Amino acid sequence: VRKDSIRVIPFGVDFNVFRPSIYRKSESRKAFGLPERDVIISLIGRFDRQKGQEYLLRAIPAVLKKAPKAHFVLVGEETVGESGYLTELKSLIHILKIGRHVSFKPFTHDIPRFLSACDLVTVPSFSETFGYVAVEAMAMGIPVIGTNAGGLPEIVVDGKTGLLVPPKDSAALARSIIQLAIDSKLRTKLGIASRRRVSKLFDFQKNIGELEKACSDIPSDFAERGFD
Repeated sequence: VRKDSIRVIPFGVDFNVFRPSIYRKSESRKAFGLPERDVIISLIGRFDRQKGQEYLLRAIPAVLKKAPKAHFVLVGEETVGESGYLTELKSLIHILKIGRHVSFKPFTHDIPRFLSACDLVTVPSFSETFGYVAVEAMAMGIPVIGTNAGGLPEIVVDGKTGLLVPPKDSAALARSIIQLAIDSKLRTKLGIASRRRVSKLFDFQKNIGELEKACSDIPSDFAERGFD
């Protein structure tokens, strides 16, 4: 297929919904039962080994040595038909003695409000084909720490809109979390750049327009030329 026959139009978020200005962090934290004064670091996604929750938990002890006010929130449900992983994670928390610093929250449809309660979002997946939650977080002005795998490097610009770490590397993940947990100015800077990048590349309304234009540009003899 010729390169000029291909157009990439990414998925996006609705900026009418993901609007950080309509939320107050203190109210959002109260709504979700989160500590008001801690640095909230979240991981949103189904409890599945591929999502990397284990590696985030293993990073926490090192983080707490440098950022004792960090609090970690894992949001989601177990993958249907693959129960048992959540029990393993809770057992690991007990082994690591980090229970006071970790909360589990069920799946929520109110993602914008939850994100407004967070300071950082982690996406430690082994291979995330797109990483929609990263786009959602960035749209809310929240910096993302993701893995340098799958589609995440196309979303997060390392050092400019967030940080990227190798997959399955708890030590590297801990270092990046510490860097942002203790530097609120850097978090703000990356968060502003994140929203700017998402508004440029991942605005749902703009991309729908691009899709409509792409469809209207299809030649009338497309099918006749052997393209079904």
